Amino acid sequence: MLPWHGMVIGIVAGGGCYWACTTLKLWLGYDDSLDVSGVHGVGGIIGTLLAGVFATATVSIGPDSPQGLPGLIDGSPRQVLIQLAGIAVTVAWAGVLTFVILKLVGVLTALRVPPEAADGSRRDTARRIDSFLSIAVVIQLPQGQRDRLA
Repeated sequence: MLPWHGMVIGIVAGGGCYWACTTLKLWLGYDDSLDVSGVHGVGGIIGTLLAGVFATATVSIGPDSPQGLPGLIDGSPRQVLIQLAGIAVTVAWAGVLTFVILKLVGVLTALRVPPEAADGSRRDTARRIDSFLSIAVVIQLPQGQRDRLA
């Protein structure tokens, strides 16, 4: 790939990540509070696929490939198919391992907070963090400044 290919891939993948985090997640209804699937999953798939599109034979010439590895733009759809196979294996591997890990964690603890406790626990947690930070700030201040806060 040439440098400008990387810029195009970044812009397209960034747009795809934004769409996945704002629209796809709502359509499919999955819970992903950190948008890991939308950013790493969708962005990785788009970037990997476009690497097969933009692969440049002249840049990839080496002892194992004296003709280079052309991509779709250079007239060879083979690299896109290789990229698609890699995407399929990666999605399957990540999906199976995620399922196994969630099942193991689910045996040890609940994976979700009950809906009736969700709002209250978040507020309580925020209050505890705020209180902790206030105490930490007061402890760090010199005595004269601590007295002014009291």
